Amino acid sequence: MYSNVRVAYLLDWKFSPASGVGKKIVDQIESWNRFGLEVTLFINCPAEQEDEWAKLSFHVRTYTYTSYRSRLNARKESLQQIIDERFEIIYTRFGILSPFTIRKMKKIPTILELNTKGLLEYKRRSLLLYFYACVTSKIILNNAVAVCAITSEVANEATRIAGNEINYKVFPNSINLKRFTIFLPQKNERPKLVFVGTPGLVWHGIDRLIELARSLFEFDFYIIGPKQILDRPSNVKFIGELYDDDLNNFLSSMDIAISSLALDRNQMTEGSPIKTRLYLALGLPVIIGYTDAGIGSSSKYIFKIAPNEWPLNQERVDDLRNFVKKFKGRRVSHKDLFSIDSDSIEKMRADFIIETAHAKRIFSR
Repeated sequence: MYSNVRVAYLLDWKFSPASGVGKKIVDQIESWNRFGLEVTLFINCPAEQEDEWAKLSFHVRTYTYTSYRSRLNARKESLQQIIDERFEIIYTRFGILSPFTIRKMKKIPTILELNTKGLLEYKRRSLLLYFYACVTSKIILNNAVAVCAITSEVANEATRIAGNEINYKVFPNSINLKRFTIFLPQKNERPKLVFVGTPGLVWHGIDRLIELARSLFEFDFYIIGPKQILDRPSNVKFIGELYDDDLNNFLSSMDIAISSLALDRNQMTEGSPIKTRLYLALGLPVIIGYTDAGIGSSSKYIFKIAPNEWPLNQERVDDLRNFVKKFKGRRVSHKDLFSIDSDSIEKMRADFIIETAHAKRIFSR
């Protein structure tokens, strides 16, 4: 194995390191540095987020913006700095990449991380973005030296778009279990179920969650993040947004967690949501609406609802009721979560990055 591979993690992100994706990236970089890589984060972020990114424990270069124009300049400046300093590999999340970035991918080997399938989300946001993504996706995928996909389904879609075989491996999202303490279960009179999400994301399936609450009126449902829905039963409570210790402390009082219930609206049946990892790291059993790439659907602490089961018939409602009653007052052990621990997944991803860098060294001789 080669060590001392210099990796530039290139990120354009408008949220802080405390966000779900932010924490994932921090965990990744800290893990890779332990496993022999030398990673520097090049982050394009709003000016008000700069201090939070700059104070992280590893090497960080910040490039701030206050407008669309200055954001383009930040992207160009950060990438040029990576090239000038002769990093061996760029690692970046697949998305709307600028023409400048796409051209430079031929100059410096780039590994793409793919976190979703298809282009529907861009279409929901903007027809212009959707058109640009359709035009550039094939070029981007064929210019990359490797792809890290969160599921086989995502990797297969990328191969279809590329029109060629691509160098890829599947790595589900991971979480650093050492950061979390499993709280003692609460003795709630009524079972408490919780969902954590972001406003306006259709694949969360808040409407399906409301449907569950109507069928399971003896349980209380708490929704953190998404905006309130007025037409809801009285056993559904919207909490607003919570972060860090406030979020973890709230989750500690829950019995069961709920993950994304409508990934099929993004034409996906497989997933690897960060929220699921957070729930499990805190010891909460989870209800999911997809096949998790890192967790077997037969796991005793997972209750899976397939997309074609909606609306649930009475038998499935009863199955879910029994699952909640079984796990009320119980916690999932970290011993059962090796398959999602960053020590496991990020070690394999770091090896893949090193192998890719090694191959490029040999090829370029």
